[in-house]
Amino acid sequence: MKKIIPLVLSLTVASGLVGATGASATTVTPTPTASTDIGIMAEIDQPVSGGYAYSHYLASGGRVNIEVHELYLNAADARVYATKSETSIGEGAFWFGASFIPVAGPYLSSLGFLKTVSDSVFVSSIRKYADKGQGVHVVIAKDNFYNTTTRSAGYWNGLRDTVKSSSSLNADYLVSSYAQIKY
Repeated sequence: MKKIIPLVLSLTVASGLVGATGASATTVTPTPTASTDIGIMAEIDQPVSGGYAYSHYLASGGRVNIEVHELYLNAADARVYATKSETSIGEGAFWFGASFIPVAGPYLSSLGFLKTVSDSVFVSSIRKYADKGQGVHVVIAKDNFYNTTTRSAGYWNGLRDTVKSSSSLNADYLVSSYAQIKY
């Protein structure tokens, strides 16, 4: 019995890290949204130094409640963001100390190890582009129903017309979206 409780607790935490799949919900009628503020005289292929885009997807019943934050960073800003996203020495020491807790320690330190590996992979994917002087597109998707967060990074060409809110999810659930451009 002593081993079952920590096992159930650690599996509960692990399922929160990995997330669950599938959701059936009825759609919410979307409200009109503006994706970008492009004036009549604006040049579409104009280089910009960065941007931010936000999308919120919601269904009645709450089973679909996802916020997507997208950062468009130039190489210098991407390096700063990567540095701030790294796992700190203090956090590593915390997870090491947690390993000495009787019974639950090995489970806790394993979860800490998985989190640290996830952070390292994310930071490496940012630096892969920033170290070559290229722009980086960071996507952070937060699922409020399952309480999970997914992060990814990819190449960004630095042009104005590519700074826009995500359209990769089902448009029927889109409630609001906007984009801001940094010149």
